[in-house]
Amino acid sequence: MRFTNVRKIILGIAAAGMLALEAAPVLVVGEPVLKFDGAEVISAAAGREMAAKMAGAPAERRETLERAALDRARDLCAVSLYRLAGIDDSPAATADFMRVEIAAGRLKTPEGVSPDAYADKRAGDAATRFRLAAGRWIDQEFGGKVTVDDSELQEFYAANLPMFVVPEKRRIALIARARSPENDRIMGEVTAKLRQGERFDVLKAQYDEVSGVAAELLIADGELNSAAEKLTPESDAGLVLLERYAVAVKLAEYAPERLLSCEEAAPTLRKSLKDLKIRTAVNSALSAEAAKHKIEINPGVVKNDL
Repeated sequence: MRFTNVRKIILGIAAAGMLALEAAPVLVVGEPVLKFDGAEVISAAAGREMAAKMAGAPAERRETLERAALDRARDLCAVSLYRLAGIDDSPAATADFMRVEIAAGRLKTPEGVSPDAYADKRAGDAATRFRLAAGRWIDQEFGGKVTVDDSELQEFYAANLPMFVVPEKRRIALIARARSPENDRIMGEVTAKLRQGERFDVLKAQYDEVSGVAAELLIADGELNSAAEKLTPESDAGLVLLERYAVAVKLAEYAPERLLSCEEAAPTLRKSLKDLKIRTAVNSALSAEAAKHKIEINPGVVKNDL
């Protein structure tokens, strides 16, 4: 599993003409446990078979063999999972199981669709049957048994500090008018007033002439964004003369880059580490079950020995 620090820039306009330049770390552990599809075990099983078969296969047959290996490995993985979960792999049995889950409130149905109709329709899909079996097995065998203690959490945190850096946060307020010598002069005065601490909302109500679609286009301007990123708490207002607009930019809110403490990161990190441990245990158990069987692939005929 890979932990990924995902940082995204969010640009948005608030009613008061605010431009948010905000980045935030998101801790992700591969695929969510409850959406487990056995892809890693399937790939490994197919890979073992192909390693033995590829060397002697003609080049024009390799793609066919690869597809056959993946298909049979997927079948094998599914059969192994149903054995572990103690579930009959049939649409009828899956539909019955889904009705129980719906009645217990653990499975939601789309609005306006009856539980029976939903269960009957979804139970015919092999991927749905696999995920339901995986969810039941994971919950029964691993959900309450896998824990993450404080020492594990602290060890991971200390070894991966860059993942817990929260980038700086800026909220920029804009006042704009169409370019003209007079408006350029006015916006220069507005900027000076902002620097002197006069209230932004009062100045905006008095001088701003840009709203709606024009404001949205203005927010997306690269030159304006570059200027906004250069503002600091010590120099928190500036004048930007774009091709069509004169813009007074005010740094309305600022938070510097900082490192989340282990305590702040703990709730998300603990769940992510638990999910990672569960996935590792799930893959190990499923791989061991699948390894009891073999996949036979020949250039002309594909057999799955279960």
